[in-house]
Amino acid sequence: MKKLIISDLDGTMYSKKTTYFLQVRQNIKKTVSEYLKRLGPELDSGLTYSKLPKSFPNVLDLCHTVDIPVSTFAEVYTNINIQNVKNDQRLGELIKKTEASIWIVTYAPATYTLAICKKLGVDRSISGIFSLENFENEIGYPYKKIIAYEKIIKSVGADDRTIFVIGDTWDVDIKDAHLQNLKTILISELTLSLVKTPSGIVLAPNIYEGLKYVCKYETGH
Repeated sequence: MKKLIISDLDGTMYSKKTTYFLQVRQNIKKTVSEYLKRLGPELDSGLTYSKLPKSFPNVLDLCHTVDIPVSTFAEVYTNINIQNVKNDQRLGELIKKTEASIWIVTYAPATYTLAICKKLGVDRSISGIFSLENFENEIGYPYKKIIAYEKIIKSVGADDRTIFVIGDTWDVDIKDAHLQNLKTILISELTLSLVKTPSGIVLAPNIYEGLKYVCKYETGH
């Protein structure tokens, strides 16, 4: 049975060390900070995005709480300079080697996501994109990625033994998938080499090592 990879985009398909990743984070912080005062007196009016409590599992839930329109959040990505995004031949080769159906699940808009995939040179290897617009129109609040995962798995008809979820954020990308007993790969640049934890979560230093693990994994293993 064909494998299914469900992957995050920013910080997963490309490194957090890139200038465009930093631009995305800075723009999100700036946009959200402008709305923080709407959270009410229980929070300090001078609170910054980076100090927000963990009560907001993802940025779209936070946007919902402070009443930031999804269209406004989408503007975070409109002035990101992706001209320096380079074709990643290694990434493309590894994706093909997995022989998997690959879906991108991201809170970024579809146009931005597709543009990044094209610049990386992997757009033709991507089976589908579940983006900001899909979360707004098909899921709504709370914007949990696990719901998107379930929709994709159902549409593809994949077997649990062949599904791999890859992401760089535990709370947002990985936690719920792990609780559903899906195979999970957490991209952590603090990890020097690929490690499988006792709980079954795979830690990989980058997307390349994560995809190599998928390539080697045998169904029913």
